[in-house]
Formats: sequence, C-alpha cells, structure tokens
Amino acid sequence: MTGLTPRQIAEVKSVLADAFGLDAKVWLFGSRAAGQSLGDVDLYVETASSGPLTARLAARRRLEAALHQKVDLVVRGGDEPATAFATLARETGVPL
Repeated sequence: MTGLTPRQIAEVKSVLADAFGLDAKVWLFGSRAAGQSLGDVDLYVETASSGPLTARLAARRRLEAALHQKVDLVVRGGDEPATAFATLARETGVPL
C-alpha cells in the first residue's frame, strides 16, 4: 500500500511515460512509500536517457499540477552511474 491513490499512480505513470518513454521504471520512496498520505511525493525514475534538464523540470511541474503536491523527482539515465542516493531510493522504494 502506498500513500497515493490509484488515480494519482495512474497520473504519475502517464506523465513519466510521456516525459521519458514507456520503458521508464518508477519507484515511490520516502514517507509516501511507507503509506503516509501527507508530505511531498518522492519519485525515482530509471530510463534509457535522463534527457535534458528542461525535460526533467517540465515533468516535475506536470506532476505537481496533476497531484496538487510538491514532487521531488530523481531521474537516472542508463548512461549515468548510480549514486548512493539513487540506490537507496530504489532499494527502499515501491515500484509503480
């Protein structure tokens, strides 16, 4: 169980698929992954290419507008090394 509704999960998947492609993998981490419905929405995304910063910022703005919540978006392209933070987000997160 996550701290997001099924509608919110569908919105997240739709926005991120538009921004990063259908192959993007998404994890919810932080307080929402623990089932809390309050607080910001922390998302970790793995994709073939993270794309330009402007694409990541636009995706975050779309998510915040759709969810009416602050969103922290961490994107790792396949061509980038995994940071300790990205590894932790993936290992402790809930796949969406």
